[in-house]
Amino acid sequence: MPAVLLGVFALYYLEDRPAQSRWLSPRERQILQARLDRENVQGAYVSRHGLGLGLLADRRVLFYALLYFTTTASSVGLSFWLPQIIKGFGVSNLVVGLLTAIPFALGCLAMVAWGYLSDRQLERRWFTAIPCFLAAGAMASCIFSDSLVAQMTMVAVAGIGIYAVKGPSLSLMTEGLSGGVSVGGLALVSSLGNLSGFVAPFVMGWIKNYTGSHVYAPCVPLRGGLPGRAPCAHGRCAGHEGPREMSVVQRSDVNWRAPSGSVDCHIHLYDDRFAADPRAKLQPQGMTLERYRHVQEALGLERCVVVQPSTYGFDNACLLHHLDLLGSSARGVAVITEHTSQRELVRMHDLGVRAIRFSPAREVDTSIDSLEALARRIEPFGWHVQLNARGPFVAELAHRLLALPVPVVIDHMGRLPQPAGLTDSSWNDLRRLVDAGKTWIKLSGVYLDSREGPEFYSDTAAIAQAWIATAPERLLWGTDWPHPAALAGEMPVPDDVALFNMLGAWAPSDDLRWRILVENPCKLYGFPATARQIDQTDAAS
Repeated sequence: MPAVLLGVFALYYLEDRPAQSRWLSPRERQILQARLDRENVQGAYVSRHGLGLGLLADRRVLFYALLYFTTTASSVGLSFWLPQIIKGFGVSNLVVGLLTAIPFALGCLAMVAWGYLSDRQLERRWFTAIPCFLAAGAMASCIFSDSLVAQMTMVAVAGIGIYAVKGPSLSLMTEGLSGGVSVGGLALVSSLGNLSGFVAPFVMGWIKNYTGSHVYAPCVPLRGGLPGRAPCAHGRCAGHEGPREMSVVQRSDVNWRAPSGSVDCHIHLYDDRFAADPRAKLQPQGMTLERYRHVQEALGLERCVVVQPSTYGFDNACLLHHLDLLGSSARGVAVITEHTSQRELVRMHDLGVRAIRFSPAREVDTSIDSLEALARRIEPFGWHVQLNARGPFVAELAHRLLALPVPVVIDHMGRLPQPAGLTDSSWNDLRRLVDAGKTWIKLSGVYLDSREGPEFYSDTAAIAQAWIATAPERLLWGTDWPHPAALAGEMPVPDDVALFNMLGAWAPSDDLRWRILVENPCKLYGFPATARQIDQTDAAS
């Protein structure tokens, strides 16, 4: 609409020729008209050389087209990807809008001021080159920082360079393509350069899919990329034999389709803005909500359960921050102590927390001695206890777990020791817990205790299949993304697509998959009912 209104305004307000311009002095009108007359006389060049293929052989035209293409591609990158990159830091939509406006506002001011200086100095080349170098340096420096403040500062500098170059570069093109070639040459430069508006989004999208990150995609222009730490080769993170980024893998690699409303019941989210507990050994870097969303999208999952990682100890701020962002599409599992206030428990519940977790094997964890006392505190909220421990330890706690007033969820299939697996005595103890009707099992972490390893983890996969055959009504499934123990080098990092495809093999029927991914999580975590559940309820009534 603004463009239409400006078009109507221009139709009635702007003059057709310099001679009619009231805002030019008589001498300025005379100079411009003389320039146009000279170019008209030189129009014979056009008739002799044509405006087609001949111009494509002109090195000036090709150089200016490349300059125009790359500067426009940079603008496109800033416009297309900056909001998504900022959103990945977990800020609100209002903050995204305000921060996105900063580079453009500064760019507008720089464009006017830099163009004015260029005209005063009658210099075009350096006034074109300097903003390009400025934008290149700013963009390149962005990929080495995970700080929102640092990245936005560099993006603002890059925005100044991107828009400051426009005036001098266009003047450089106009002055460099003189004579009869100017009209056709500028038209060709404009046509080739504007192709970036069509090509750049597709190329940037492809790079984003290949690298697994929004932040790396805008690196397609010649002057670098937009903010965010670029993934290392093959999607592996610096300093780790890291995970293969899910968005690197095309969704076609997933060999079955998750039912509508599917829940990933075990993920961890990290954010460098929240301080890690200095005692924690597992401290993954850059495993943010934005990166998990690539995994979620590739697998076709819609909801998730965010589990407080040992990285943050008893400080649930990062967990609650992400639950607030995710809203009704997520639930949370917190870590509390006897000192956690009732007011804090109420706040957690309002934000979506539905369980507390005990991880006796980790450095920072709630003492198992407080199991009963904390279970009584969470009972009024309808929460459950989640236990991350090896099978024999769980077996020792069996009598205490059975006596709790709340349900219990056992992480990672009960972590039966290998190679004994199903022949270990703790398997029977876990079975008794599940048969009692208050215990759930998470089909996650198949890679954690496997001796056979990828690609099928046959030894631990047998445990998953045994649980599905035994108690499908008490099972949940989770990716355990981003596999913090594996990132720390405790075992090879798994492929999330392979893990998901294995679930499809373990649970071959649609009914089994729906029960594990939708019905059971909705029952335990209180997710909103899906259309299928509503239909079943209506049919039963």
